[in-house]
Amino acid sequence: MAVHIGKIIQNLVDNSDFSTQKVADYMSMTTSNLFNIYNREAIDVFKLAKFSELFNTDLFEYYLPKYKLERIRGEEVAKLTEELSQLKEKLANFEVTVKRQDETIEAQKLTIALYKKKMLR
Repeated sequence: MAVHIGKIIQNLVDNSDFSTQKVADYMSMTTSNLFNIYNREAIDVFKLAKFSELFNTDLFEYYLPKYKLERIRGEEVAKLTEELSQLKEKLANFEVTVKRQDETIEAQKLTIALYKKKMLR
């Protein structure tokens, strides 16, 4: 199935809160040029990236077979899961360190209180 990116972009514009003029301004083009894009089956990657950025969606995914996209996303998820695991471990270690430091502070406060009590006698 061929992708008609112009129709996809038109649908995004029509269903967004952006006016046609705002989209054209963001894309640094006239509204006439924007309307011409609606009729195109392909646009250059720089425009595609800018439309993706504007609508916070990955328009490039329309050009990748689904299985490749799933594999790429699976790899990204695996990488992010590993990073999350490492961050959780660092956080746990940090929490242990903070707890130990809190215990040390409390012990020091107790020691100071005992010295003060002894000195006041």
